[in-house]
Amino acid sequence: MEQPLRSAPASGDTVAAGSRLARQVVRALEGAVYPLEREALLWVARENDSPREMMTALARLPPGPFTSVEQVLALMEEPAPGAPADS
Repeated sequence: MEQPLRSAPASGDTVAAGSRLARQVVRALEGAVYPLEREALLWVARENDSPREMMTALARLPPGPFTSVEQVLALMEEPAPGAPADS
């Protein structure tokens, strides 16, 4: 049985509930108060005991500032530069 999403701060409730990545990001950044720089996002994720893979993904983001969990998620969902586009 899949666990329900924990509520996220402010606008986090509008993140697509069906996306596995979205659920992971919401969980990692639970309690974050925006705007935040990348280092603060990493601190929140570390405090939430996020897995190493999530920490690595967040560390690859630009320095910020980030205004919402949706913005973080949108950047994480963008293909990496030079990655082949899906057909």
